[in-house]
Amino acid sequence: MAHPPTQHTHTTHLTNTQLTYRGIGDQLGDGRTTPSTASGDLVVVIQEQPHQHYARCGNDLITIQRVPLLTALTGGLVQVNKLDDQSVEVPLTSVIAPGSEVVLGGQGMPDPENPSGCHGNLIVRFEVDFPCTLDAAAQTKLREIPELQQQQAQLVPVQVRPPCVRRDDHPER
Repeated sequence: MAHPPTQHTHTTHLTNTQLTYRGIGDQLGDGRTTPSTASGDLVVVIQEQPHQHYARCGNDLITIQRVPLLTALTGGLVQVNKLDDQSVEVPLTSVIAPGSEVVLGGQGMPDPENPSGCHGNLIVRFEVDFPCTLDAAAQTKLREIPELQQQQAQLVPVQVRPPCVRRDDHPER
């Protein structure tokens, strides 16, 4: 039996992509072929495994970057790790709210349909680390900041609602 060509797929193919190798399958299932039976095709279906730090959306990669509250409010440089173990410095020049995103063009996955080397984007989504406690002096200083006083005056009361419950979560109904 002929062996399938070696194909490294971890950097290009999307999940559920089918790769077909013509004439190298084994119809008998035990490694034997006979002159009266032609070898079939070997079909490989790509299934992506979850990654610890990245999610894939087409050729784009999404990663979560945690930033301290002070950096989120005052700016600074954040080191973002890329999939190839390199890192890039991302300057934060405005206030970063939780869930804010920065798009690093061309830093995502290679496009298997475009052999010219096009890549998707690396989308950096920010989570802001808030302190667990603030002493009275720190609270007083924060209350003295005019921009925060304006924000406080603009706040609208939030109505807390219970989480959505799908009907299929309650089979007894």
